[in-house]
Amino acid sequence: MNFGKGQETDPRVAICKSLKIAGPEAAHRLIVAGVRKGLRTLLEKRLDAKTLLALGYDSQGMKKLGYTDADLKNLGYDAGADWESGKAADRPKDAGSSGQQSLEQMIAAGRRANELRQAGYNLHHCKRAGLDARECERMGFSLEELAREYSLHELKRVGFGVVDLRILYSVPELRGAGFTATEMRMAGHTIRELLGFGYSENQVRAAGYSNRELVKEGLARQTVDKTTLQRW
Repeated sequence: MNFGKGQETDPRVAICKSLKIAGPEAAHRLIVAGVRKGLRTLLEKRLDAKTLLALGYDSQGMKKLGYTDADLKNLGYDAGADWESGKAADRPKDAGSSGQQSLEQMIAAGRRANELRQAGYNLHHCKRAGLDARECERMGFSLEELAREYSLHELKRVGFGVVDLRILYSVPELRGAGFTATEMRMAGHTIRELLGFGYSENQVRAAGYSNRELVKEGLARQTVDKTTLQRW
């Protein structure tokens, strides 16, 4: 996993490395999955209360992820109650009290996606709070995460284009979302590819290819009714 600048000094990276976990994001996925798969999946990775606290997951954050009081007790949070409060002083300064803040407060403060996760919030919570996919992307959520929470139409509406989305969606899905032949051309697709994708000859002619390109593919420009060219 490729960590961004500044993460080389993030103590969470060193903790994950010692646990043979790819990084903080991979650890978060394990922790989220643990709600469904059971505590054994955490404990097998040595993710007990002390380690989880060192990674930034206090008891409140764990509860927001779906863990019960009994789960927390079995992980060792009650046994570590005396040092849980003191551990907050050892966390990164900008995330020190994030677990005590509401999602709205964290968003207003410009918190990043990894900080929200540590406080027990996820992308679903952000969407329910009214944030669109582009706003969540700016906060640091990946396109793959966005595609699991937002529909293709929602992603398109906030400006994600063919180049962004074609690694996650098929051409029929992109066409169904309303991407035109022009947008396909601008993303680098050839005339032959567009015809193979099912766009009509008229749609291809109106997509903005040069006359030379059209002639080469046997689609010399013709007078057409352009009002229907991009409709499905």
